[in-house]
Amino acid sequence: MPLDFFVLFSSTASLIGLPGQGNYSAANAFLDALAHHRKARGQAALSINWGAWSEVGLAAAQANRGARLAQRGIKNIAPQQGLAALELLLWNDKAQVGAMPFDAVQWQQFYPSISNSSMFAHLLANRQDSTEATNSAHVQKKLITSVLQLQRADEREQLVQSYLREHIARILRIPIAKLDLQRPLHTLGIDSLMAVELKNQIEVDTEITVPVVLLLQGTSIRELTNFLLAELAAKAAPVEQLAPAEEVSMSDALTR
Repeated sequence: MPLDFFVLFSSTASLIGLPGQGNYSAANAFLDALAHHRKARGQAALSINWGAWSEVGLAAAQANRGARLAQRGIKNIAPQQGLAALELLLWNDKAQVGAMPFDAVQWQQFYPSISNSSMFAHLLANRQDSTEATNSAHVQKKLITSVLQLQRADEREQLVQSYLREHIARILRIPIAKLDLQRPLHTLGIDSLMAVELKNQIEVDTEITVPVVLLLQGTSIRELTNFLLAELAAKAAPVEQLAPAEEVSMSDALTR
């Protein structure tokens, strides 16, 4: 018997991707693909890529999870809003629809790689001039220049250390004074998602690639400081000039 409705509750994870949730994204991508498959066969199908719901669902079950998504740009959907959206979406002819209050510019600050994605281009085009995203190059240049201009090693260490403490405290949402420079980051509360966030921030500000595993395998703030200082020094090191090739005349070459 033909169905009037075939609705799949998918997740935004398969639409825009969520760091550290590859398996969850893949599972929801299957739901999206099933909807497209049924639609291509002329059957009823709709896959809704929901954002985080308040009061119910996975994000509501873990308070810090919903708050973290909201901080990055995916706001919560109230149950009344979700039901109203569902009522509207049931009558659309699309196979897949994303439903979430989404701030693409805020998301870009945490995941700068979306700047190169055509999917986000129209969402970013009209708002970039009013956000920190447009200042990333300035921040990057200022930080690198400030570090390299300092002559004393202890001053460079203090500057990079202060930079890391500020961002780690912001990610953990704790006072800077509570951070222990010697303790491994994972014992301070940094999980895999936070590690990706910290990695992205460092890469935006310094153009230095930091492996996520480095942040999770027991590295402390002091050790991460030393890593960044070494990478910054390598970036600033002058490229060795190759010695000019010996000039050899054609006659000399033939007689050698």
